[in-house]
Amino acid sequence: MTEFSTVLKCEYFPLCSGCKIQGNVAFPPIWSEVEAFFQRVAPEITVSLKVGEVTGWRTRSKLAVRGTPIQPEIGLFKSGSHQVVSIPTCPLHHLSINSLYAKVRKVMIERKIDPYDEERGVGILRYLQFVVESRTHRVQLSLVVNRQSKDSSMEAFVRQLYNEGGLHSIWLNFQLKQTIVLFK
Repeated sequence: MTEFSTVLKCEYFPLCSGCKIQGNVAFPPIWSEVEAFFQRVAPEITVSLKVGEVTGWRTRSKLAVRGTPIQPEIGLFKSGSHQVVSIPTCPLHHLSINSLYAKVRKVMIERKIDPYDEERGVGILRYLQFVVESRTHRVQLSLVVNRQSKDSSMEAFVRQLYNEGGLHSIWLNFQLKQTIVLFK
């Protein structure tokens, strides 16, 4: 039987809104409520909690892009705000996501890609979605861009990203509307 670590320690906690608990996650606070519910409605049923590896399991991630061309911030919003908390080494993310995150950020800086400015509605790159293909561990990357169609700077950015390796495919989602809907 494989031994899993049930301890979650994240340097971004509690600023990042992605995690609600830290420490030993083998017994999450809601578990006692689950047990009480089943005891009340179906006492003949025994429920058990199965805990797998608590790190590296997330194979899909949608991250906001903000900041400046020389200091892009890629991550989740701080709880209750639209301030991005950069999470380059999120312990929940599959290693392929964290690896590609670093490449995207590097190429953004090299190509001077403007992150989205929500208040003014300007900038090119709004959001990123990473999806890890289970067999190959390559990533399908979707870029939500504040453009009507591709342009030469976006083409060069996408080409360089793809040449960096580790990608299954890159998709562009052109979205000019100021909305919180990531994908239409």
